[in-house]
Formats: sequence, C-alpha cells, structure tokens
Amino acid sequence: MAFSYLTMRNAIRTRFNTEVEDAHPVAVAYENANYTPVQGTPFVEFTIGDADTQMIANGSGENTYRAFADAKALIHVPVGEGDKEALEIADTIVAAMGHVAAAGITYRSPFLRIDDVENGWYVVELRIPLYYDGSEVRPSGIATASATTKENIGNIIREQFNTKITVALSASTAWDNAVFSPPDPATTWTRFSIQESEASTIEGGGTSHRYRTVGAAVAQIFSPLGIGERAAVTLADSVAGVFRATTIDGILFHTPRIRTLGRLTDRWWQLNVLCPFTYDHVTA
Repeated sequence: MAFSYLTMRNAIRTRFNTEVEDAHPVAVAYENANYTPVQGTPFVEFTIGDADTQMIANGSGENTYRAFADAKALIHVPVGEGDKEALEIADTIVAAMGHVAAAGITYRSPFLRIDDVENGWYVVELRIPLYYDGSEVRPSGIATASATTKENIGNIIREQFNTKITVALSASTAWDNAVFSPPDPATTWTRFSIQESEASTIEGGGTSHRYRTVGAAVAQIFSPLGIGERAAVTLADSVAGVFRATTIDGILFHTPRIRTLGRLTDRWWQLNVLCPFTYDHVTA
C-alpha cells in the first residue's frame, strides 16, 4: 500500500462512520467540519491525533513506513442523565475499533482517559491507539554535492519546496520575512520556514574538523474553518513526500511527521509538517 496520511485518516474515519455513527446511531462532529450540538442530544467529537512516522524496512527499491497515531472520541451526553449512554457509545466504539485490523489500519487497545463536565455536557474521552503501514519507492538520482554555507543550505531547501510544492501544486506560500497576505477568498495555504540547532563536532584532528548540524524544514498548513481536513492533509502528504528519506545536495532528510494544531484563530485550521534533516560541513 502506498504511504499516505490522507489514506490513513480516511480509512479511520470511514470505519468510525460505518461501524459507530451509523450503527449506534449517534451524531458526530468531525475535524474542521461545521457542527452545532443539539441540546439534550448526545454526540461524539471525533479527531485523529498526530502521526509519528518511522521507517521500518528498506527493501529492494522501496522503503516501508509505519505511522503511529491515536483516534480520540469525546463522547458528550447531557449533564444529570448519568453515564449509561456515554458508556454504551464507548462500548460500541471499542467493539468496532479495538484489537482489529481493517483497511490497512491496525487498531490496538482502546482506553477511557478522562471524564469531565463542559458547558452543560458530561464528557467521556476514549482513545484508540493505532498504526498504519505504507511503502514508497526509494528516490533515485540523489545529488551528492556538499553545501558549504547556511545560505546555500537554506536556498537548496527552499528551492526544493518552491519547485515541487509552490510551483508544481500552485500552493500559496508565505516565506520567512517576505510580504504575504493569505488568499482571499480563503483557500488552503502554507508558511515555510527552516530551523536549525547549533552544530556539533563529530570529527576533529589535524588541520580539519567535521561539524554536524541538525534542523527541520517546517510547513505550516492553513485551511479555512469548516471545510474539513482533506485539502490540508493532501498538501501535507505532498510536502512529506518531497522530503522523506532522501538526500539533496548533501542534506540528509529523515522521516517527516505531522502535528495537528486544529483551530487557532476565528478563520484558520492548522496542521504542521516537520521534515528533520542533518548535514555535515568540514573546515580546514
């Protein structure tokens, strides 16, 4: 199965929709979708957490990755009516998404995390740990030239993003310290930046020293509120694919991961793609 965050998230939501929402039935508020609770009627707020991704195999011509995440169901029932209905909904979720493999997703042991009272609702939180495996063709034609300055490093990474994301996908992009206004009318856009830590000495002696710098290319992706997460996650997949397990002009990129920040303003829903990298440089 080709590795895709969107494929993973769609499979999880589809199972929840068919095995829980339709089967119980219960109203569901999905991520970045418009939903207004009906007073006195139970509902579930369903979200999918961040995906920490690891390479688990590198076979002939392709790499296999595993994304670990969890699905979270916040079960809301009216205050004062006890927890019976909340626990019945939780039992339905556990039966559908506990210790089962379906559509490429392996669901592990669900657990109740908290219960609380919030704005007239008694809320029970159920977490479902899971993982998803997918493969990608290993990149070919890797460049081996070494960048020698931080300006060169930044330019190489930005050019890669500009060519394969901004230009190829017509993605509106805000660059560091450049004038930018979000699209109007509102559509999905991204802010791209590069972060580095201090270099550390990994080899020294004689007349030369080798230093290693660790950093990350970060794409902050913003979608208008209420349109769902498809556009943002599709763009995140593309960004991760550009920088996943590849070397570009001596810069070694590792396995990207995504972080869902959700609604941060009254206009935008956000997720971030972090693409870690390392590079060495030698001084005489």
